[in-house]
Amino acid sequence: MKRIYFVLFFFSISACNQAKSIDIDSAKSPIGLLMDITLSEAINGRDAGPEYMAAGDNCSLFTSADGINWSILQGGTTPFTGCSGGVIYGLAQGNGRWVAVGTLTNTYLTNANNCGLWSSADGVDWVRHTCPSPNLLSYSNTPLRSVTFGTVGGVGLFFTSGHKMGTGANEDYYGLVSLDGMNWVFKKLGPTPAVDGGLTTTCYLEIDNGVARCSGETGSYSDAILKYNSSSGVWVADTDLPDYMGYAAFPDAPPNYNPSTSWFYAGPNHSRFTFGQGDSANYVNRKLPGGDWVEVVTNVLMSQYTYGLLLNAAAYKGNLIVALADACTWMNSTDAGTNWNVYDSIGSCTYDNGMPDFLSVTYNSYVKQFVGAGRSGRIVYSETGLEPSSWTILETGFSGTINTLISKP
Repeated sequence: MKRIYFVLFFFSISACNQAKSIDIDSAKSPIGLLMDITLSEAINGRDAGPEYMAAGDNCSLFTSADGINWSILQGGTTPFTGCSGGVIYGLAQGNGRWVAVGTLTNTYLTNANNCGLWSSADGVDWVRHTCPSPNLLSYSNTPLRSVTFGTVGGVGLFFTSGHKMGTGANEDYYGLVSLDGMNWVFKKLGPTPAVDGGLTTTCYLEIDNGVARCSGETGSYSDAILKYNSSSGVWVADTDLPDYMGYAAFPDAPPNYNPSTSWFYAGPNHSRFTFGQGDSANYVNRKLPGGDWVEVVTNVLMSQYTYGLLLNAAAYKGNLIVALADACTWMNSTDAGTNWNVYDSIGSCTYDNGMPDFLSVTYNSYVKQFVGAGRSGRIVYSETGLEPSSWTILETGFSGTINTLISKP
């Protein structure tokens, strides 16, 4: 009899799943939201938490199961304990844990006592963690602006980074590392070059093909590229870029400053890209495994109209790469980054009507959809990422900037 009950229960769940999609609604209570997410993940065999997550100004958190219907919590309803008027700059997910980093109050320009670090097992309930001290009291609680997760040295690790721990040249960046997203150890990010961008510069993190790297803001046309040595647990100059102290040996490596400097992006088949702008031109550099950095795009992103439009984020599906930029401009490549198509509109959003910048984009292979986000709380989504008309613009009603957007692997 017990076996019959189990079978009936199983089929009742299956029938409900076929009849009703999970709807994450902004009016739903945290308990109801958690129940929906938990049931959905149990049925589909996915890790707990939403398929898409974004965050930004006013301690905001955006969650969605499909990239179209979003729950938004901010200000007095923020799930980030201790955050009041702060900004979330980075999100990562791995080892069954979500991690968010940013500030507690104001922006990253407020340096003292402003380190925001949280984790969650389900994307709903968040726990704040104390930022470890590097024994430099004036820089023990600096803002965090970048976080990533990946397998390094055969182990899944979280890395996060913040400001430099000093105002002069050759100062190290504040960095942390964790196995579980809850227990963090201080790991300085250095050495940094003599060229210096000031106290509030940051090292932006990425992991690809078992290697963790950071691209450091320097305020110059060079980047301080560092690599994590998993054997020693120390950040060192990247030997793939052999110039002095990790200066990037790119054909062109101009800074972006919106939101980061000449940032790294892991592409199809372990290719790597940098995007940046300088000297009235846009650049995309590509490095294939075992090869040198080669400039594949120069001065094409709306250069006939204005200077100052920046490529800010990229995501890929197979050999299709989608890169979003300022003022509704964007690019894509259908051949893994060799050739690029340039567009001055995305959905109903065009450069000419002064629409906002898009700062993040992700592709979710489970939902099978590209989703992007940026300033003025706007979100875009597309199943194909191929043509401007394939994108839909969402007006979320959020007045601030969405700084970061990720999806479950």
